[in-house]
Amino acid sequence: MKRKNVKVLTIMALCVALVVAVAYAGSSDVCEVRGVSEYTPSAPAVEFKGDSKDFNGRLTVFIVEKVSKRYYDEDGNPYNHGFLDYGFDSNFNLATGDSINTTFSWDADAAGFSNVDSTNLMAIAVIKDMAHGVTAYSDSGGLPNYPFTAYYTEACAWATIDEEVANVVNDNWSHSVFAEIGTATWCPSCPTMNANMHLIDEFYDLPFNYVEMVVDENAVANSRMNGQFNLHWLPTTYYDDGYEVVTGGHGIGTIAALIDYSGQRSCTSWGLTIDFHSTSKGTFGGNISLRENSGPTEPGEPTGVVEGATGIEYEYTAAAATDPEYDALSYVFVFDTTEEQVTNPDPGDPQALFSWPEAGTFEVKAKAVDRYGFESDWSTPLTVLIHEYIAGDANGDKTVNIFDITYVISFLYLEGPEPIPYGAGDSNGSGLINIFDITYTITYLYLDGPPPVYPAK
Repeated sequence: MKRKNVKVLTIMALCVALVVAVAYAGSSDVCEVRGVSEYTPSAPAVEFKGDSKDFNGRLTVFIVEKVSKRYYDEDGNPYNHGFLDYGFDSNFNLATGDSINTTFSWDADAAGFSNVDSTNLMAIAVIKDMAHGVTAYSDSGGLPNYPFTAYYTEACAWATIDEEVANVVNDNWSHSVFAEIGTATWCPSCPTMNANMHLIDEFYDLPFNYVEMVVDENAVANSRMNGQFNLHWLPTTYYDDGYEVVTGGHGIGTIAALIDYSGQRSCTSWGLTIDFHSTSKGTFGGNISLRENSGPTEPGEPTGVVEGATGIEYEYTAAAATDPEYDALSYVFVFDTTEEQVTNPDPGDPQALFSWPEAGTFEVKAKAVDRYGFESDWSTPLTVLIHEYIAGDANGDKTVNIFDITYVISFLYLEGPEPIPYGAGDSNGSGLINIFDITYTITYLYLDGPPPVYPAK
């Protein structure tokens, strides 16, 4: 299986490591967990096609309430992303080049949640690598106590009734990060984590999702936290199934740094999607698709105006990219005035419109994005020279017409004012303003001649 390896600048890695160290050192505000139990998967094992062990994984679908209607932290605030139950939980073996397309079903009534609101539910699909267990610890300060075997998250995707978000892989992220928080309604140290995770989810644009596992109210959550993770302190946050473990409530900046750090871990480039819908009253389900994804090729060099004026909207087109898995593609263009990006409004049609706010020499380039968020390399850039005026627009009214002809005639023969700026009157780009510029503009306007050009520098 091909592994996505995201390069991290050394100084960035050192900064993240420092933040993580501070987080561990300052995580003494915790409660000791009450009770232990053994973890038993709630969903039956399902055999997927293919018997090769190229990738030995586990697919789990977490059913959560976006805002819990039944679990409240010690401050009386509802838990966000409060865990209810599994919609699916099974190991699988996947051969190279193979894929998984399966369905899941969840009966809210049978699970004991008869009053759920379909618009408040979310299904989160998580892929774990079961072939490479690593010993980790559920203790504060990085101490080697309360060991468990961590099987790191490889991909995460989620869906509500109205929205689907695929696993993200690009130059900055090897996968979408998933976190589980062991928490309890009686724990005075837990509300901070509940609030900060919600703020990260609401206001930070990160490929990330999470669940609050309320161990004193939900038996399945209790089984997972105590049986799988050997939970000892509350709250404890497990990023990517234990790649990073932090006890106690920690700040928004630390959470964001840990998400970023986890999301740069080398892992397989997975195309993972999930949808979610109501199948009948109290019953929900969806479809899950998983395959290794190569991502699209880079588009061709953009074409369009290579010399123009500020304030004029120009269209640029790139030769379409191709995708090895035949995914539908969308395109992003960059016009490097402060690296401004324009997302193509019509997916599959690599075109974009842009108006430069200032003069200068710029580069236009494009990249393709598939349905999973996998990005191509940037295309070869097109160099564009932008002036503060329109060639041939002698009177500076932002258009070339008969009034520019009379303006130049007045300047040459009736002591009228100079063109604005001077070069705007040089329609044929000769470096001089004379009768030939007048005839050039007339030919352009009325005889289908070539458009005015900018003087050569």
